[in-house]
Amino acid sequence: MPLEWFDVLVNVYQWPQDQMPLGDLVDNVALSRSGLTRLLDRMEKAGLIERRLSTTDRRKFDVNLTQNGVQELERVNPAIQAAVSEAFLKHLTDAEKGMLHQALAKVIRANEA
Repeated sequence: MPLEWFDVLVNVYQWPQDQMPLGDLVDNVALSRSGLTRLLDRMEKAGLIERRLSTTDRRKFDVNLTQNGVQELERVNPAIQAAVSEAFLKHLTDAEKGMLHQALAKVIRANEA
């Protein structure tokens, strides 16, 4: 699975509501709006996601995972987590992980607005 697909699946899966507004998804992935639209076209064709008109604004779309999307995410997640651990986390001490977590949380908070 391409990393961009995994990124979309994780973002939509972790969204607190059943459907993630497309605008919020654009803000959370490292793709342009047009790049994300093309990616979502491919993911929808693969049966991993669905796009629906927003229930709050008929000019916008929401994205949700299909059952197949959830199953695919659960299938690949252990391998992705192992790869991240192998390439990145295993080289850091617990103290370094804590500092990294604090630093990234600070950056995220600063950019939420």
